[in-house]
Amino acid sequence: MLGAGIAGCITALELARQGHDVDLIDNGKIPMSQASLHNEGKLHLGYVYAADKSGPTCERMIEGALSFLPILSQITGVPASSFAQSKPFLYGVPRDSQMSPDEIAAHFSRVDTAIAKFEREHETDAGTPAPHRRLTGN
Repeated sequence: MLGAGIAGCITALELARQGHDVDLIDNGKIPMSQASLHNEGKLHLGYVYAADKSGPTCERMIEGALSFLPILSQITGVPASSFAQSKPFLYGVPRDSQMSPDEIAAHFSRVDTAIAKFEREHETDAGTPAPHRRLTGN
């Protein structure tokens, strides 16, 4: 198997669990030190796709991320609730942005609703998203 990023490592762990011999080959010195590290090692839930007003991008991100958590938990033996979650962060919206703060806040609310719906339908719990609040300034 090639690649010791998160996908390669998880795949290798599952194959090994099934009894297969697995070799990981990567050009990095340590596993998950390249794209998996520099892409923040996050499973994104769709908050950053506000420009996709029809919603399928964030819905796919939610489905993929929240479906991956139980798989990751099963393979690693670590409860999904133990995986680190992102700390709250600030979105800056320039005055001349393509979207207004109100539009972005509405998108965040839609994502929160979609996450809650997925969790209800799939009996999973990704943890409560941090509440959104607007900071104003001059």
